[in-house]
Amino acid sequence: MLAQAESVFRVYGAPHLYTQMSSSSPPALAEPIADGTQVNILQRHDSWCEVTLVAPGRPENGQRGFVRTIYINEEPAAREPVFEEKNPPGPHHMTGLIQSILHITADSKFGTSTTTAVRRFQQSKGLPQTGKVDRATGEALGLTNWMNGKDRVLAAPFSETSQTAWHFKSLTKDGFFSHWPDAPRVLSNPLTARALRTNNPGAINRASWRKSFPGFVGNTHSDGSDDDNVTMVFSSPEYGVAAWRFWFWRNVPNKISATVAQIVEFYRGGGPPAEPYLRDYYKYSNGLLDRNTVVQFNDNEQMFLLARSVFSHEASYWFPLSDEQFRTGIRIGMEHIEREKNESMRERITRNAYEFGVSAADAMADFLPR
Repeated sequence: MLAQAESVFRVYGAPHLYTQMSSSSPPALAEPIADGTQVNILQRHDSWCEVTLVAPGRPENGQRGFVRTIYINEEPAAREPVFEEKNPPGPHHMTGLIQSILHITADSKFGTSTTTAVRRFQQSKGLPQTGKVDRATGEALGLTNWMNGKDRVLAAPFSETSQTAWHFKSLTKDGFFSHWPDAPRVLSNPLTARALRTNNPGAINRASWRKSFPGFVGNTHSDGSDDDNVTMVFSSPEYGVAAWRFWFWRNVPNKISATVAQIVEFYRGGGPPAEPYLRDYYKYSNGLLDRNTVVQFNDNEQMFLLARSVFSHEASYWFPLSDEQFRTGIRIGMEHIEREKNESMRERITRNAYEFGVSAADAMADFLPR
């Protein structure tokens, strides 16, 4: 046991601060603290330490308590994402894309047939035949999940701001993102689809609000279609989901709610038959969105389900964003809508005040001598 302060350390592993901790009595009143929290060790015991939390920006210490010594300076090593066979093989956010790249049936379930296809691919590339998509295999497949924070330098039109070097990344752990928005479209390569390579799941075309939107980078080249199809590029797919949410708010006729059947009519615009949409929306929402379901547009969870269903229908497999990525994007989009509403309100108030002031001045002039 140390009789005096030893030094400042950090604690990791979902640590808790206890008000009581000893070998003879159970811990009491555990309070969770954040990974990486700094503590000043006052006394060290066999399996726990008496500490005070180091208050940020202050020389003195903060709250006093106990933490288990196994957490002291034991930062867990960063674990790279690995996509592998599941038992039972339920849908996984990356599996459909991996299957599509391997040109096998994209049911988004990582089972024996997918493991076999991965091993076959690994053999063709001289990689260990594990059947798992780790970093080496993923990069050979063209995935960029392991390139968080690496610089990409982009020229116009792919970069339409004063910034030219971009860190493409996922805002959530182990999430899908693209590092190659400037990749040309190759029909045999699903990674070059506009919705994927631009981190723009809704493939939203260039819009007047683009430069004020968080995460906006630039635009793709035109694909030569009648409507130009110059698609926006975002630094993270979560921002792309947010852009879809904002676009939906700006364009859907009813900004409050609609049935799934009404939303499908909005999307298909009299084009393809409605039934495939309805069937896929039901499938990719795990049966929570049928034709009669009323989607409340201010409900983040319902909009998350709708986004996942819309994008998965377009991709023909579970879209490769994790649920956390979808939810993060919807939240960012809703926050941006609220800012837009508040800004519009301020503009209306300013305009009304100006118009009132002009009217008042005109009225007053009628009473003044001429």
